[in-house]
Amino acid sequence: MLLFSNCMLLPAQQGSFSFIHYTSEHGLSNDHVTAVLKDRKGFLWVSTVHGLNRYDGQNFRRVFFKNGQEDNPSLNYIQHMTLAPDGSIWVSGANGICRLDPERLVLEPVFLPENADSVVNDQVGKVVFDEKNKVWVSAESGIYCLDPVTKKQLGFWKTPPNIGNFFTYLDKNQQLWLVHESTVHRFDLNTKQLSRYDSLSSGIRMNEVAVMRMAEDQDGQLWITSWFYGLLRYDAACDQIVDYPDRESLATGILPDKTVTGQPFFWLGGGDHGLYQYFPKEDRIRQFKPDLRDPYSHNNYLTYSFFKDEKTGEVWIGTEAGLELYAPLSIRFGRATIPSEDDARQFSLVSAVVKDRTDPTGNTYFVSLWARGLHKWNRLNNTFKKLSHQECPLLNEGIFCMHQDRKGYIWIGTHYGISRYHPVSGELKTWDDFFPPSQRRANNILSLAEGVRGEIWFGSNASGLFRYNPETDRIEQVNLPDSLFAGPDRKYISSIATDPSGVVWMNTNLGAVRFGPVNGEVKFIQAKSGVNNPAWAGILVSKSGLVYAVYHGGFMEISEDGRLLRRFSQTEGKLMGQPNFLVEDQQRKIWLNSNHFLHCFDPKNGTFSYYGIADGLFSNAPTDGLSIMPDGEIFIGFQNAFNYFNPAILRKNTTPPPVAITSIKVMNKERQPVFSTIKPSFFFRKTYQDALLILQPGETLFSIEFAALNFNQPEKNRYAYQLEGFDESWNYSDRPVATYTNLDGGEYVLRIKAANNDEIWNEPGATIRIQVVPPLVKRWYFKLFLAVLAGGLLVGVWVYRRSQRQRLEAFREGLARDLHDEMGSTLSSIRFFSEFAKQQMGDSHGQVAGVLKRISDSASSLSETMQDIVWAMKTKNDALEDIASRMTEFGLRLLEARNVHFKVNVQNGFSGKKLTPEQRRNCYLIFKEAVNNAAKYAEATEVELFLAFKKGLLLMKVSDNGKGFSPENLDEAGIGGNGLQNMRQRAEEIGGRLDIVSAVGAGTSVELRLKV
Repeated sequence: MLLFSNCMLLPAQQGSFSFIHYTSEHGLSNDHVTAVLKDRKGFLWVSTVHGLNRYDGQNFRRVFFKNGQEDNPSLNYIQHMTLAPDGSIWVSGANGICRLDPERLVLEPVFLPENADSVVNDQVGKVVFDEKNKVWVSAESGIYCLDPVTKKQLGFWKTPPNIGNFFTYLDKNQQLWLVHESTVHRFDLNTKQLSRYDSLSSGIRMNEVAVMRMAEDQDGQLWITSWFYGLLRYDAACDQIVDYPDRESLATGILPDKTVTGQPFFWLGGGDHGLYQYFPKEDRIRQFKPDLRDPYSHNNYLTYSFFKDEKTGEVWIGTEAGLELYAPLSIRFGRATIPSEDDARQFSLVSAVVKDRTDPTGNTYFVSLWARGLHKWNRLNNTFKKLSHQECPLLNEGIFCMHQDRKGYIWIGTHYGISRYHPVSGELKTWDDFFPPSQRRANNILSLAEGVRGEIWFGSNASGLFRYNPETDRIEQVNLPDSLFAGPDRKYISSIATDPSGVVWMNTNLGAVRFGPVNGEVKFIQAKSGVNNPAWAGILVSKSGLVYAVYHGGFMEISEDGRLLRRFSQTEGKLMGQPNFLVEDQQRKIWLNSNHFLHCFDPKNGTFSYYGIADGLFSNAPTDGLSIMPDGEIFIGFQNAFNYFNPAILRKNTTPPPVAITSIKVMNKERQPVFSTIKPSFFFRKTYQDALLILQPGETLFSIEFAALNFNQPEKNRYAYQLEGFDESWNYSDRPVATYTNLDGGEYVLRIKAANNDEIWNEPGATIRIQVVPPLVKRWYFKLFLAVLAGGLLVGVWVYRRSQRQRLEAFREGLARDLHDEMGSTLSSIRFFSEFAKQQMGDSHGQVAGVLKRISDSASSLSETMQDIVWAMKTKNDALEDIASRMTEFGLRLLEARNVHFKVNVQNGFSGKKLTPEQRRNCYLIFKEAVNNAAKYAEATEVELFLAFKKGLLLMKVSDNGKGFSPENLDEAGIGGNGLQNMRQRAEEIGGRLDIVSAVGAGTSVELRLKV
C-alpha cells in the first residue's frame, strides 16, 4: 500500500494550494503523463508515454498492450484517453487505437481500414463520441466514423495528411476540431464539410503559433492554447481565431473551472513554471512557483493534461515529470514559507503572527521569529520583507511573543526587553531597564496580554510579572509570592491572559495562578497535588468565562473563581504528551498545539479531534507559536514557515467513497470473476447477474483485495467486510483485503464497505457472490447416497437387534415358565411333605421336628426367592410401574404383619419408563434388603418408600423412623454389615449411587440414584 501522508496540501503560494506528487517511485509506469480520467467505478486512469496505469488510492496497476510487453515502448506510447458511453476506455496515440476493458484490464487493438494488415496503426488523434455514441477519429489520411461495438467503419472522409493526429475535440454543437501544430480544421458532422484555419484574425500564420489543445468553458466559448501566443479564442461571430490578451506566451493543457463563488478561471499548462491559473474577467494570473523547501509545491515541469472530478472538486494534473493532485476537500490548512537567509539558525521558529489592524486592505501581517526578528507578510502577493534594524531597531532578534493593542501598537517581547512598534509611523520604543540588573541577561519576555484598562501585562522566565502603565508610560514589576514558583531565584511565567473583570491569569512553572490586581488576591491551582514540573505553557480565558491551562501531560478547566473543574489527559482522548499553547475559536472550541498533533477540544461534549501532516501541517509536532486573528483565523508556527486556517470554514469530506474490487486471487493466482448471467443449474440454484467467483474442489484458499476510491488522504481510509453465510459480524480493518480458507460448499455473498478520511462510510459498498463447488464427497447426492446407505445399515442393525431381543425375551419367558412350573412345584412339594411329616410325628420327636421345620422354612424362602427371579425375568414387568407395584406388595405383606405402617410415595413421570432386567432385579433386591433391615432391627413404627423419575434419573428412597444406628457400630446395633455391603455392591453393578444415612435415635434412610 502506498502511503502519501507526507505529500499533503497547500504550497507556499498565495491562496491555499498544494499538490500531492505521484511518480514512477510510487508505481507509475513512466513519469511523462499524457492524459488522466476516471472510469465509471471511480478508478483513476493515467496514460503515459510508456503504458497505462490504474490507481485506486493505494497502488498503481500497470496495463500494457499485448498482455504486458513492457519491453516494447512503441506499442505503449499513449497520448490520449476517452471514456466511452459503455464504460470502456479508448486510448490512442502514435500507434493507433486500442480499446480497454476496465474489468478485464485488457487492451484490444482497433484496426483502421488503412492499416488492416498491420498490428501497429499510424498515429491518430483523440477518439471522440458524438451524441449518437458513434466513434470519430482522425488518422493519417482522413476522418473515420466507427461502430463502437463491431468496430466496423461507418464512414470515411479524406483530408489533408495528419491534420488531426495531434489533438481532436468535439464541441457541444457537434463540430469536430482537428488540431495540428501548424493548422486548425473544423469538420461539421452534419454537413461533412471541412474548414481550415491557418492564421489568426491578426494575420499571424498558424505555423508561427503552434496550436496545442482546445476546450469549451461553461458559457460555450471555445478556447485554444498555443506555444508562443498563449491563450487563443474562437470568435464564432466572425468565424475566426483571435489572440486573447492574457500576457502569456506559452499555454499547453487547459481546463475551464470556477471558484467556490462562481468566478470563472482556467487551469493552464505553461507560463513561467509549467502550471498557472488565469482569471479572464480580472485579467489576473496566478503562477505556481516551486519552492525547494516545500515538497508540496508544483514540480516546475510543463503540464499537458487535466482532469477534474466534479463530485469531489479534485483536479488531477499530468506533467512531464509525474502526476499531481490538487484536492480541495483535503485542504485543512494554508501554508507559507518565509525566505531563509544564508545564516539561518535552528531557532528560526515562528513565535507569533499579528494581522495589522492599521492596514485597511487587510493584507498585511507581522510575523515574528525566535532568532530572525520581525517580518512583514503581504498575503495578497505572498511576499515577505524582513524589517531591518534601521526600520525597526529591536533590542535583539530573539522574539518570543507579540501583540497588537487597541491603538495599533505592536508590543514585542524579546530577550531581556520589550519593544513597541507602530506600523504606520514606524515609531519604536524599547524598555530594557525594568529587570533587576543581576537578571537582565537571563530574562526573556515569554508572554504578554492587554488588560481591560489598556495596561499591558508581561511575564518573564526569571523575574516574574510586569505591567506597563499607560498613564505613566513606565513598566513596573508586580510582586507575587515566592511559593507560586519553583524557587525564589526563578520566577517563571510562561503565559498570561486577562478576563473581562481585570483578573490576570498566569501559568507558572508550578501551576496556574489567579491574580486580582485590585485587591492583590492570589490563588494557586495545580493539576495534581505536589506536582513540581516546569513544563507549563499556555493559559486562556474563554468566552464562557472558564479558564483553560495546559501542563505536562494534559490541560485543565478552571472556574472563574479558581476552582479546578475538569482535567484532561490521555484517558479522556487527548493524544499529546506535552501541549504548548491554546486559543479559542469563534465556535468556542479550544485549539492546542503539542508535540503530537494539533488538537481541537469541544468543551460541550468533551471530545477531541486531531490534525497533522496528512491535513496539511508542516509537521506532526506543531510546538511553536499559536496565534488567532480577530476574524477567527488561526496561525500555527513552524521553522521558517507557518500554517493558517479558519475553523469556521474547515471543510469535511462528506462524499462516501466508491468501493471497488481490485484483485481476486485463488490459491495465490489471479482470477477474473464471472460477470455474465448464470442461470439455475445442477450446481447453481439461483440466477446470478453480479460478479461471481466460482471455486472448484481443491481451491481452498482465496483472497479478495478492494479499495475505497477516495484520493483525499487515502491512508486514512477504513474498510469492513462480511462473508454472509460464514461471518457472524463485520470485520473492520485498515488493510483492504479479505482472506478465507476451507469454506464448505455452497453459496456466499461477500459484502464490503469503506469509509473515507473523515470516516464517512459507504454502507452499500460492493458485493461479490462466491460459489464453492463441493468435492464429490461433499455434494448433496453423494451425501444422500451415504445417508441412504447409513439408513439401510441402521435399519438392518435395528431389525437384527429386534430379532435378537425377541429371541432373548422368548428365552426369558420360557425359562421363567420352566422355573415356575418345575422348581415351583418341587419346592411346594418339599414344603408340603415336611409340614406333613412334622404333623405326623407330633411332639414326640422334638429334634426331628426342628429339622423338618427348618426344611419347610428353607423351602418357603427359596420359593419366595424363585418367585422374585421369575418376576424379574418376565419382560412384561420391565416398566417402572411394575417395580413400584411389586415393592408396594412386598412392603405391605412384610411390615403390616409386624404392625409397622408402610407408606408409599410415587411421583408423576413413571409412565412408559423401563428398566433393564439387571436394573430391575438389583433395585428390587436393594429395596427388599432395606425393608427387611427396617423390620428386623429398626423398631420403627413407620417405613416410607419414595420413588421419583426426572430427566433420566431414578430416585428410590427407603426411610424409617426407628432407633437408627451409628455406621461405626453396626454389630452393636444387631445389624451386621453384610446386608449393607450387598446393597452397595448391587448399586455399583448397575451404575447407581447408594447413600445410607443413619444416626442413633434419628432413623435410617437408604437412597439409590440410578441413571436410566
